Amino acid sequence: MAENLLHRREDHGDLGDLRAARREHDDSQPLRSADARSVPALPRPGGRIQVIAQLDGKPNGLDRGIEEAVEADATAAVLVGNLGDAGSRQGDAGAEKIRDFVAKVQAHGIPAGVAGHEIRTAKLCEEKNIAPDF
Repeated sequence: MAENLLHRREDHGDLGDLRAARREHDDSQPLRSADARSVPALPRPGGRIQVIAQLDGKPNGLDRGIEEAVEADATAAVLVGNLGDAGSRQGDAGAEKIRDFVAKVQAHGIPAGVAGHEIRTAKLCEEKNIAPDF
């Protein structure tokens, strides 16, 4: 299997064409997590490998990160916890940044998430009616 993936990468080029290898994935076997429970799959054309893009704005900003995630066929995108927390500490201005991120991701037709290490991040989303998918 590893040789096949390596061969496919050489045939298809860099990261962008790993999508071609993904389309060739055998869907007859369920994906398994580390603890051997089945991973529920969202309906996706071309295979069952799923990627949640964790976006931190580096190196080219969040807008470009969202575009790159969509171009790479990410299943979803999430704002990393340190940025979610930073937004929650900025009050209304931070809430608008988080709302903007969620809206831009969802506009591309994929689920948007907001992570946080502090409870105030989730509370801010609730209080300001920011509606991430997760």
